[in-house]
Amino acid sequence: MPIRNRAQAGFTIIELIVVIVILGILAATALPRMFDMSTQARMAKMNAAVGSVKAASATAHAQWLVAGGKLGCAACGPAGAVVAPTLIAAEGTNVPTFGGYPDVGGDGAAQSATASGGIAAAANLDTNDYVVATNDPSITPIVPSTTTLWVSADAAHPKCVFTYTEATQSADVADTTPTVTAVPAIVQSAINETNC
Repeated sequence: MPIRNRAQAGFTIIELIVVIVILGILAATALPRMFDMSTQARMAKMNAAVGSVKAASATAHAQWLVAGGKLGCAACGPAGAVVAPTLIAAEGTNVPTFGGYPDVGGDGAAQSATASGGIAAAANLDTNDYVVATNDPSITPIVPSTTTLWVSADAAHPKCVFTYTEATQSADVADTTPTVTAVPAIVQSAINETNC
């Protein structure tokens, strides 16, 4: 009698179990990491806001220079009078400047703690999309700043934040035009996977 060669007709039960186990491991570990992109989305959102603030600051400064480039002060005019800074228009809003760049408070001086004016208006930062504040949202008690603006991704991620610190200029001296001592600083080091 001749011996017949039997061809394998399909997978064995052990092969099927191994494939199912491998698919289960992939489903439990790799797939959630592939499809949960919320951290990366928040980081991209914040980087877009940083770009908007940088562009608004540079554009506003250029517009300020073209419009005459006058630095404002509280007591540098004749006999210590107030001198209004050159106003610029951004997004249909007049944006006061301090040191030749949009200020934080929207008043053209280093004294206001209003988050809605100045650079927030120039960059068109929508408070429905970001938490815009003149205090660090991750620290309590609240300590408002007059020269720094914090922009965070949302209330649930207060450490996913960048700051805009307005330009500085020399102290007011009667009958003396102030000079710019520092340009605005934008710090975005907190925009990372740990914080966002």
